[in-house]
Amino acid sequence: MMRLYCRSLPEDHRRRYAAVEALKIGYGGVAYVARILGMSRTTIKTGIQELEQMNEGDPQNPARPSGNAKRIRRPGGGRPPIMERIAHLETALNAVLEAHTAGSPSDERVRWSDLTPMEVARALLERGIRISRNTAAMLLEGAGFRRRKLRKELITGVVDSVERDEQFRSIDRP
Repeated sequence: MMRLYCRSLPEDHRRRYAAVEALKIGYGGVAYVARILGMSRTTIKTGIQELEQMNEGDPQNPARPSGNAKRIRRPGGGRPPIMERIAHLETALNAVLEAHTAGSPSDERVRWSDLTPMEVARALLERGIRISRNTAAMLLEGAGFRRRKLRKELITGVVDSVERDEQFRSIDRP
């Protein structure tokens, strides 16, 4: 029942609920509750610290540890964007796309590349930057590129050779 109730709570409440249960048990409570609820001991210890912070203020009106009533997670969490992690990625990407870029003459915001995301990832790998094709696709989309083939495609369909020949003969007449 404890595990079911704990899963129904948002992340910050789950941490503090586990902390309350661990504090009720006393010595060994953190390890026991971690095993029962399937949480890490570090998470429960963080919950205990949050409870202590809440208790430092007004006990009748405890504040949320994050400081914001609407926010569940602490600010600044998560993985940094790839452009921040790899310093020269943008210049390398522009160098790869330079020879493979075209644009619309009527709208300068529209740009195309004939490279697939996999080809972009391989070209960057040759420059010492390892990224996946999915990351390459996100980078292309983020830079405003669209995929477009640079080869002429023939119109398919049934063409009557007699009619076509007639057209050219009528054009050829003086």
